[in-house]
Amino acid sequence: KKNGINVSASFVIGLPEENQESVQKTVEIAKKVTPYRAQFVISTPYPGTKLYDEMKADGLLLIDYDFSGYDAYCVANPPMIKTRYMSPKDLLRAQKHAYRKFYLRPSSLINIIFSLKSFSQLLNIIKSIKYLK
Repeated sequence: KKNGINVSASFVIGLPEENQESVQKTVEIAKKVTPYRAQFVISTPYPGTKLYDEMKADGLLLIDYDFSGYDAYCVANPPMIKTRYMSPKDLLRAQKHAYRKFYLRPSSLINIIFSLKSFSQLLNIIKSIKYLK
């Protein structure tokens, strides 16, 4: 950041022990780190991974799913997991909450506005706003 590079950060929501409090801690970390762009994705345990096997064994993987319609943002398809404390709907709400808390701060909005380089970037941002509802 000190060299003028826009830093992006990714955060994962939905590991087995995730709860509302841990999501809030994740958002606070994101705000403290202050990347230019933050991404909050819901965990996707891939077949053949230790996480997949553990979540399946613990009953946290709701169905065996294929990845033909995979969507890391869970916009087109709801999460296929739950945590010990959160349902798929809770995870979606938590994800949207994280995006709202991060991006709807005055400092984030100012950074976004001053970094726009084209009209198409503005249009992309406007399209993204509907996701925050």
